[in-house]
Amino acid sequence: MNTAVRAVFAVPLLLGVATVGVLTGYRTAPGALTDTQWRDLRRLSRTLVALLLDTADAAPADETGPRSDLVLRRAEIHQATGYLSDRLGIPPAQALLRLRSYALGHTIPLTTLARALLTGRLPPQSLDE
Repeated sequence: MNTAVRAVFAVPLLLGVATVGVLTGYRTAPGALTDTQWRDLRRLSRTLVALLLDTADAAPADETGPRSDLVLRRAEIHQATGYLSDRLGIPPAQALLRLRSYALGHTIPLTTLARALLTGRLPPQSLDE
């Protein structure tokens, strides 16, 4: 296959410590990116994650499958469950129970709690009660 691509780059799309995707790019000139270009690429990846989270509710339902916003929210809860399980050294079922209990006790949506945990706004030790 003959292609003009001479360099490929990949940056993780992070939600806190969880990788939710990868931003890939290519260019026709060989060689590494400059520090400024890497910084801009990482900044773009953070912006894309923020846009994805902010626009998930506006995404139309696909008649052939689940709504995209529900899939993303469920993923955040699963990621937060795994993260909490790892940080506290407890089984995933217990971590999910703690997430649900904390959300109910503090009257906050479970997805909001998951985001706070994954982005570092809420330390995992807050749920270690």
